[in-house]
Amino acid sequence: MNQIKDQWDSRQKELGNTNRAVLFKNFPASFNQKLHQEHLEFISKNLPDNPASILDVGCGYGRLSLPLKENLPDTEFNGVELCDEFAHSYIANVGACYTGSLVDFKTDKQYDAILLVTVLMYLSPAERKDALKKLWDCLAPRGKLILIEPYYNFLTAWRRRLQLSYFSPTGGEVKYFRRSEFENILRENLLDSNLIVTKFFNMPYTFFPRLHIGLVLEKSSHNIHKD
Repeated sequence: MNQIKDQWDSRQKELGNTNRAVLFKNFPASFNQKLHQEHLEFISKNLPDNPASILDVGCGYGRLSLPLKENLPDTEFNGVELCDEFAHSYIANVGACYTGSLVDFKTDKQYDAILLVTVLMYLSPAERKDALKKLWDCLAPRGKLILIEPYYNFLTAWRRRLQLSYFSPTGGEVKYFRRSEFENILRENLLDSNLIVTKFFNMPYTFFPRLHIGLVLEKSSHNIHKD
């Protein structure tokens, strides 16, 4: 995790608080802006009505929280962010932010929605299990967990094209998910969940390949989570 933190600190120093810093640094600004808008529309469409609080995990400088807050001025936004400078910016412009790894994050608060965008990709299976349980426990009944992670299709093709043993946008080898695998991971770890939406994000300005996969899970009104 220290290596990943160093990579993100370096990337923020190089690119600042921009879409390129938190999405695809080697792709055009227009590409990243289009992808950002698609992420934002997906999340906005699937948020609960009038959420009192939202937790943005891997929040960066507030790429998603900032525009969401403009439309939800009465909603409390909190973040979790590994990069110090991103976290400082989030605190200054959005709301409270835990500066550190999701692995170490703890809270007693309950949130109406939790955003988990390109975070699970960096965690081991054991860390994913613990992180999902932790976040699920702090999600309010009828709350929504909104996830976006890299899809196997695109990153595998990109890795082969560049003749890489693996493709990692920021530090170390990362995980990219097939649809069935991603859905099974969530079902196995979140027993009282209802999978209500699955969406693929295509590479901007093309019809293929699939770049990211987004899922929305709603927590049942009774928490029956089991280890």
